[in-house]
Amino acid sequence: MIKVYTTGCPACRILEAKLASKGIEFETETDITVMEKLGIEMVPILELEEGNLLPYGNAIKWVNEYTGEN
Repeated sequence: MIKVYTTGCPACRILEAKLASKGIEFETETDITVMEKLGIEMVPILELEEGNLLPYGNAIKWVNEYTGEN
């Protein structure tokens, strides 16, 4: 399952909207303590099923290029 680490900021909402518009299922993580333990200092961060963490710019690029086959 794809996960979005978010605080509800404007960029977080944009990423979530882009995911939803592509029909990509995801869950959100809003617990800052969890994010700190993972070393996440800025949000949003997109975690792919492979465990890759993508910062906002890379996450938007991944969503834009998503074809359903990734």
